[in-house]
Amino acid sequence: MDGPTIIDVAKRAYVSRSTASLALSNRADRVSPDTRERVLAAARELGYRVNPTGSQLRSGGGGDVAFIYHPLDEFELEHGSGPMWARFAMTLGMELGKGGYRLLMLEKSEASGQRLYASAALAFAETTDELDVPEFPFGVPVWVASPGPTDPHSRISFDFTRIASDALTFLAATLTRPDRGNIRVAVCVRGVQDPPFTAPMLEALERVGAQLSITVVSKWVDPRDDLQLEAFIAFARAQEIDVILSWGVPIPQQAIGVGDPCDPVVFAFCENELPTEFAPATPHLSFCLDGAARQISSEVTAVLQGREPENIVL
Repeated sequence: MDGPTIIDVAKRAYVSRSTASLALSNRADRVSPDTRERVLAAARELGYRVNPTGSQLRSGGGGDVAFIYHPLDEFELEHGSGPMWARFAMTLGMELGKGGYRLLMLEKSEASGQRLYASAALAFAETTDELDVPEFPFGVPVWVASPGPTDPHSRISFDFTRIASDALTFLAATLTRPDRGNIRVAVCVRGVQDPPFTAPMLEALERVGAQLSITVVSKWVDPRDDLQLEAFIAFARAQEIDVILSWGVPIPQQAIGVGDPCDPVVFAFCENELPTEFAPATPHLSFCLDGAARQISSEVTAVLQGREPENIVL
């Protein structure tokens, strides 16, 4: 049986078909706030869904997928998440392009307080529990990567527990050194907040580590500050750390030592392939963000072709 139509929504809200269409479109400013809320309530009660293909054709902006990201300062652009987000967005845009969709990059400050039109939206700018996503017309699917609640939107998240378990199991299996009891891991994290992934990943590493009898501690280091890096290396030696997990802070093994079997072993924790700052033989773990971009593209494309939106777990 076919789902409810715009006419059904109009009847439920006691408005004309054209008024209901305006209230649900990017032209909602042409109806009163009370009327719009009444139409939206009727659409939600009936389970009405906008036909994405029809909406694209009527709007003239067909196939646009908004990508909303948090502001990046100069430090992040050079040393932090800037290069990662650039590559992620490039891969995502290329994958969406195969289906005829275009990725629109918007810094959160550009989108804040505006009513935007797009066929779908991906919000990677939420750094707190307070959700602040730009307004889109009714029926536009929105996915939010956030450490807090995402209702009424769908969520994008990593399975941090699985990643942490795979990472620590790999470290334990790869490490070859005299047995000194529990393995001790120090995570050296670049000194920038990288919402919404860094904090949940570190929490998962500590939690899973406790289950595997692996002690995990984390230290934030500014890659530009040699003194901070030297202090971290001194900390690792003083605490008899077995493994340094370098996440966004290049630490060559030579900086730690290569002759003493009790020196910490450096592992790289990277977004895709091993960064060039490390020796080719450096053991490394990868988030495989290129694969994550392809998975997100596949999910978004399926929804734009008529499937119900679902949470995306990477």
